[in-house]
Amino acid sequence: MLARVPLRGVGPDARDAAGGPRAARTALRRAGLHASAARGAAPPAAWAARLARDGGHVVCHHFAEPDAVAGTAERVRRAGATPHVIEAELRDPEAAATLVDRAVGAGGGLDVLVNAAGVMREHAPAEQPRDDWDTTIAVNLTATYLTCYQAVPHLRDRGGAIVNLASQLALKGAAGLAAYTASKGGIIAMTRTLAREVGPRVRVYALAPGPTETGMIAPYADEDWRRERTASLINARVAEPEEVAEVAAFAVAEEGGLLQGQTLHCNGGGVLQ
Repeated sequence: MLARVPLRGVGPDARDAAGGPRAARTALRRAGLHASAARGAAPPAAWAARLARDGGHVVCHHFAEPDAVAGTAERVRRAGATPHVIEAELRDPEAAATLVDRAVGAGGGLDVLVNAAGVMREHAPAEQPRDDWDTTIAVNLTATYLTCYQAVPHLRDRGGAIVNLASQLALKGAAGLAAYTASKGGIIAMTRTLAREVGPRVRVYALAPGPTETGMIAPYADEDWRRERTASLINARVAEPEEVAEVAAFAVAEEGGLLQGQTLHCNGGGVLQ
């Protein structure tokens, strides 16, 4: 998802109305790329609407999900921004490069990259088909890697930020989800490395939400599943996607500048670190 919104007081040399350094700089992002805008652990419509609320352009990425992304684009329009839709298979390095280039062209630059593409396939222990393992690692981890490194030169130009969607399960583990937890753990490790490579000019974060109301959990989320998955949470409930989107919005604002390389545990107390 690419969002173009007003930018206020961004960068280390931002000044207040009197010409002095700003004590607190509120950065509303001018241009951001969100992959994927049709699915993800934090529903993309919530992310898109949060960015679109500040105006500008939002480019919604998807792969082979035109109906789902159309709903996201409409929500962006209702929030007051101009939606654009780009389809790309992000496991393909050339497609990832093309997506970033088209997003930069649509928004006139790039300030924020949000990686939210993901799949989760549950299998009995030691019965994970190799194809499912390969697909999960490719979609969740490899696509995130490819998009990050294609976007970094553009983000560096403008002092931007990256938010990679991980999961609390990367830290807790989950029976039957070996590929998913491995991919999300890889995202956390990659986020830390990337932060050291490109910071402080580009700020890099991971989000580790707990169970969130999404299409991803819909096949599993009966009452027993909900009771089991929320029993250890301090909040004792499934999160709303808008709550996770607000954490991402804080991270990419200038006030989030001290969180370099951190994993933000927006999981209702499921993981305490």
